[in-house]
Amino acid sequence: MGTQREIWQQEHISPETFVRIHSDTPSGPVVRFVDFLKENGVELEHARVLDIGCGKGRNSIFLAKKGIGVVGIDFVPEAVADAESRVGEEHIEFRVMDLT
Repeated sequence: MGTQREIWQQEHISPETFVRIHSDTPSGPVVRFVDFLKENGVELEHARVLDIGCGKGRNSIFLAKKGIGVVGIDFVPEAVADAESRVGEEHIEFRVMDLT
């Protein structure tokens, strides 16, 4: 089967195996998090988020479009490269990093 790293690397090379992570739609909890911040008077341009396991950047990009400062990290270089290629005008810092 392979190590966890090898499994995720293969995942990012073969998008048909796990369609959700290849979506451009942010996950529900991330959307609710932004709503929570707004409801509690947080100025989004002052917020900073570390997106651990950012994958192809769908949540990082969504947060950055809301004005939040984002650093996205993932241990799969192919995923980080794909995330970087998806960024438009947003300022996001992506890094290949393994937290273990």
